[in-house]
Amino acid sequence: MTYLTCTVDISRILYNLSFYTKPALLMVKANAYGLGEGLIRHLDAHVAGYGVATVAEGARVRALSQKPIILVAPWGESQGIVDYALTPLVGSEQQLRSLVALRQPIVAHLKVDSGMHRFGVENAEEVLRLVDLAGGSQVCFRGIGTHFASTATAEVQRKRFGACVSIAEQRLGRLLRHAEATSTGLDAHYDMLRIGMGAYQHAVRLCSRVLAVRRLRGGDCAGYDGVFVAPCDGVLAVVAGGYADGIDRRLVGHRVRIGSRLCPIVAVCMDVCMVWCGEPVAVDTAVEILGDVAMPATLSPYEIYTSLRCRCKICYRPLGGI
Repeated sequence: MTYLTCTVDISRILYNLSFYTKPALLMVKANAYGLGEGLIRHLDAHVAGYGVATVAEGARVRALSQKPIILVAPWGESQGIVDYALTPLVGSEQQLRSLVALRQPIVAHLKVDSGMHRFGVENAEEVLRLVDLAGGSQVCFRGIGTHFASTATAEVQRKRFGACVSIAEQRLGRLLRHAEATSTGLDAHYDMLRIGMGAYQHAVRLCSRVLAVRRLRGGDCAGYDGVFVAPCDGVLAVVAGGYADGIDRRLVGHRVRIGSRLCPIVAVCMDVCMVWCGEPVAVDTAVEILGDVAMPATLSPYEIYTSLRCRCKICYRPLGGI
């Protein structure tokens, strides 16, 4: 029996996407941020395309959609880009040469490093070098993108990106301009926004069940190395889901909902976590780990969602679902 269930609210994702007036390139890398590539079937009619980090991810997404798929990170073998009709973000001569060598038609986008210092060309000179190298080949640049490092320096990064866009478009004509949505918001300068966690916020409910109940006396210890010491006589609930399932040990202290009460996780084992209830609770009582309860400050949603493992059942609540 599966006790740990992650329910993804499709209506909430669409609500989140509605705040962006530009077409959305939905980021589905890392198994859709841990929420399962199956959500593509529910969202395909509502997005302009998808973003992935590897050719293997692109192949799986291509089996689910005919929308454009942008490969946002450096790749290993290049043939898969052709096989699965992926659109690579090209930010170095080495990457471009690997595509040119295939001698097959490929639509690509230029990748600009506007300040993240992760991947991409950094200035107009490097942009022109790639444009010239692609000239006469079957690689065609149709877009240009960047990823801002911080909202605090967004204006500086916007100017750097703009300078690269200007020089590229002088040679290639109007390109599809895009960036991640977190720092760019609704900026009219962009034709498309890459939306990741902004789409998935508040759309996830992670629930489990009480597997066992233990009555402790004040001073009794529980968990590995007696990590928890009961402050008084009370009840400890043993809940399905441990660090092997993605329930990180840093969630100790995070308050989960058991019935109408909020109770703290006090220990995490491989298969279960332990929750201090104080008052009695019944076996098989539902436990909401994430959802209406506040997100723990110790971990980001990125870390929590992408940590979910195969023993966690993922299901999608469709439009109008209850």
